[in-house]
Amino acid sequence: MLKYICYMRAYLKKSLYMLPALLVLSLGISLTVMSSLGSDCLTSFQQGIGRILNVQVGTVMTVFNLVLLAIFVFVERKYIGIGSILIGFCLGGMVNVFNGLLSSVSLNNMAVKIMVDIMGIILVAIALSWYIPLNVGLQPLDMLKQWIAKVSGQTYGISTYILSFIFLCGAFLTGGDIGIGTILNLLLVGKLCDIFMSLFKPVHEKINQSD
Repeated sequence: MLKYICYMRAYLKKSLYMLPALLVLSLGISLTVMSSLGSDCLTSFQQGIGRILNVQVGTVMTVFNLVLLAIFVFVERKYIGIGSILIGFCLGGMVNVFNGLLSSVSLNNMAVKIMVDIMGIILVAIALSWYIPLNVGLQPLDMLKQWIAKVSGQTYGISTYILSFIFLCGAFLTGGDIGIGTILNLLLVGKLCDIFMSLFKPVHEKINQSD
């Protein structure tokens, strides 16, 4: 019993460590949307759906995440943790808030747009690199990637490319922003995550020692 209490205490503590990453992740996504140069393939697809339905992209994001969470309760429950629930319920709303705060900023210069987009990509990579090794649950999109990799016998990387292609086609069909930002996301996020995870590794090891 005492061991279980200690485990839950450490788990909840790691969940608190995740909260800043949620804030940084939502800001990063909003910056890529603000650039109008194209976000990651999923966000661009969700952006297109939002335009068709006349709702904010964060609202589409929330519905998408909650639907995936509900599905994985039955399909692969082990992927779900507090982090999954926090992202499912909070990420979309926070993106809407940041989009609203940034809506008054006008970007007329292409160089500035590219800088804003890259800044958003860096923040997304920092957030993912910080929260994933905490092992408090995968975000819904990563659940889908892991599941596809498992059932198809392919690697996580291959499943990422498969989903990216599907969502890219969806973004094209629904009118989401696709551009140099989309390409930068595909090229940079994975590599940046490797770099930042390496930098964060000593801190993560110290945090995870409390498990």
